[in-house]
Amino acid sequence: MERLLLRALQRLSELGKRSRMRRKQIEIVAVVQAAGIAWILCAVFRSSGWFFDQDGYVFALLLTVLGAVCLLGMMVMRRKGGGMAGQSGMMVMRRKGDGMTERSGIMLSASAWLCLGLSLFYAIGLLTKPVTVQGNLDEALRWGAYASFLLLLNRQLAVRQAEETVFSEKTSADGIRPLGLPLPVISYGLQLFCLYAVGSSLAIWFGWINGPDYMLRTTDIRLSASGARLAGYLQYSNSLGAFAVALLTWQWLLLVRSHSQLLRLSGAILAVPCLTVLILTESRGAGLVLLAAVVPGLLLVPRGSRLRWVGVVLWTCPGAIAAVGLAWMFERGGDYIIGMDERMTAVLLLLLVFGSSAVLLLKQVSLERAAPESIERWSEFAAMCVLAYASTLSMLSAGGRGRFNPLEDSALATGMSRLSMYKDGWNAFQESWLLGHGAKAWEMLRGLFQSNPYAASEVHSGYLDMLLTGGVIGFLLLAGLGVTLLYAAAAGSRLYALPVATLLLHAAVDVDMSYGLYWLLLFAFAAAAAELGQVEAAGVVTAPSGERGRGWLRRHLLTR
Repeated sequence: MERLLLRALQRLSELGKRSRMRRKQIEIVAVVQAAGIAWILCAVFRSSGWFFDQDGYVFALLLTVLGAVCLLGMMVMRRKGGGMAGQSGMMVMRRKGDGMTERSGIMLSASAWLCLGLSLFYAIGLLTKPVTVQGNLDEALRWGAYASFLLLLNRQLAVRQAEETVFSEKTSADGIRPLGLPLPVISYGLQLFCLYAVGSSLAIWFGWINGPDYMLRTTDIRLSASGARLAGYLQYSNSLGAFAVALLTWQWLLLVRSHSQLLRLSGAILAVPCLTVLILTESRGAGLVLLAAVVPGLLLVPRGSRLRWVGVVLWTCPGAIAAVGLAWMFERGGDYIIGMDERMTAVLLLLLVFGSSAVLLLKQVSLERAAPESIERWSEFAAMCVLAYASTLSMLSAGGRGRFNPLEDSALATGMSRLSMYKDGWNAFQESWLLGHGAKAWEMLRGLFQSNPYAASEVHSGYLDMLLTGGVIGFLLLAGLGVTLLYAAAAGSRLYALPVATLLLHAAVDVDMSYGLYWLLLFAFAAAAAELGQVEAAGVVTAPSGERGRGWLRRHLLTR
């Protein structure tokens, strides 16, 4: 009897050691995968967002090779019995009773096939004598690379679901389910990219990073209300603003719905810089898209979390306004504050407002926060409204509101110029409505259809540009891609599709789709939303008592 008991204890000890080793391996692999996703996004962002074709050949080759290796690995695993999924007796992404995971996997797979379809469409378009052969070749290469990146993300989700299936059937040495495995890798990668994107953009504003067209300085109120606009590595303020909106809504989403304390903490830290970058770009279209995202977000959030959503949104404003004030004061050539005494006073006040916003955002992410009484809750909500209103009013009075007033002549002139361009683009589309004119159609043909003087080399609408280059067939493929990505992101909750929707909405009025980074971010947001849905469907796993003394970072990484 004693021998049997001793053998059982030894067996349990061995199982515990194996479980801990497996857990460490999963952690290391997850960190490497998150760093890899972040590196791809950061490298593309640093290279002008892959706007110019010559800047993206290396990325296209890298993504294509990785996608081919991933596809080959999937085929080998299927022949060997399905790998991890086969060991658990289930197909990857086909877990019984998990309709959300199945839908997101199907939609992401359909998105990858639509990208391949667009790549093949541009390749076949070479037979129809496009306006530029090199343009069609570049577009075919781009869409093939996009499909490979989407395939990698979808594979990551499939592996994560298979691991969740296996780990849910096992227990550790103390009889507790393995802790929070696997990790939300894509979400971590997006947070690392967000840190780099907003950090480098703010560094450019303060003059710590210099480069061509990273800043736009002008005295023309039609272009800038403050005299300076942030363009960043993308070298275009409006697209940087659009990406900042998507990243900001992602931070709000994490603050309201994520079960990971580390993701919520990072969301609280990054929300204010994201809004700061958005304001410094002075992008009117991005600002309207943000407003359009706040209201649907309030409606899509569960009723019990609606006040929390409003609180997170409003408490982001004071800190961002304070940061914008600091940025305007220290912008080279600016003369908002002249005297040193006034400068120091303003800095102290702005730091105070920024600090209060940061503290209250951190208060929002505390999982251990007790529910306040009704009076305290509504008084806190009133304070949010007053401070947010005062901060916004001070920013408008300091930076000038003419550019943001739709009734001003400058705003009307810009709008009329866009409408004239869209009209000319529509006329060009009607000349070849089925298959389009081929890649770079507007750049090559705008002189033939231009009715008014403007110098835009892009048509400033991603959907109209697709009608010009790919006709109705290309547009249908693009529309199908957008729909499948929205469905994949909204599989767990409609709120999860908010970042994807903001990118798709702003692309209707600007050149965002010309950036390779736009598509990589769009796919990453859709996959990360599906990943959050997986975590929420699996439930929250908290650290057992034995893990609570092993370091704050380890506990928060392991907790979903």
